[in-house]
Parts: sequence; structure tokens; C-alpha cells
Amino acid sequence: MNFKKFKIFVLIIIVLAILAAGVYYLERILPKESKKEIVKEQKTEEIQKPTKIIKEPGAEIEIKIENGAFYPTSTKVKAGEKVYLWVENPDKNEWHEFKWDKGIENFPPAIGSIGVEQKILFTFYAPKATGTYKFYCARKEHNTDFKNNKGEIFYLIVE
Repeated sequence: MNFKKFKIFVLIIIVLAILAAGVYYLERILPKESKKEIVKEQKTEEIQKPTKIIKEPGAEIEIKIENGAFYPTSTKVKAGEKVYLWVENPDKNEWHEFKWDKGIENFPPAIGSIGVEQKILFTFYAPKATGTYKFYCARKEHNTDFKNNKGEIFYLIVE
């Protein structure tokens, strides 16, 4: 009987060794992308957490576009200060094209657009020259009216 138990013990050791060798082999031949996909499936909650942005100190501004206007309509910043300008478009149908009425250092006058249901971040340094800078939607059908200060206009007030 002892010999029979020994045979079973050896058989179990052999099976475990074969399993370990198989796992080792699969780890070596499985492409890294496949491994990442497996990890993504296992950790979906972790992946869905928002990314933390490491940034230098500055003014953080959040603008939301609703009912043909920017909210808030203005914000004050210090001259030369780093600015983090978040723009959110919750609309499911409208996109927007942004421009500045006058140039901002290291920032072109026409800065791009935002699609439907998007939130984007623009980073730049506030101008060194004090004054009011208009950030607006340049789409004609969005009725931006500088004379009456109506429509999709945001005022960056540099002090």
C-alpha cells in the first residue's frame, strides 16, 4: 500500500509540474496586448476612474455652453498666469468653433472646435498685457453679437 500511495504522490507532482510548465509557456508566448486586454477586463472599475492631471499652479476655469451662451460669461486672471480652460459642450447636436478676438501669447487666434457631448482642456499663459480678451464661437449660425454682448462669448479679464 505504501508503494501505491507513493505512485499517486509522484503522479500528482508530475501533473502539477506539467501545469506549472504550461502556465510559464503561455506567459512567454502570449502577446503583451492580450495580457493587457485580460487585465482591462478584470479591472474595469480601476480603468474608468478619471485621469489625474499633474499641473503647475494657475487659474482653472470651467465654461459650459448652454442655450446659445457660455456660463460663466467672464473670469478674472492674473497677467502671465498659467490658465487651464475647460470647455464643456453637453449638447447632443451642436458643435462649436472657438476663436480669440485678439491673440494670446503661445495660443493661435483660431484654436479649434469641440464636438457634441465633449469636454476639452486648453492650457495657456494669460497675456502679460492687462485687458479683456474675448473667447467666442465663430460659427455664424450661433449668433455671436459683440455689439450687444450676446451669444457665445466668454470674457477673460486679465489684471
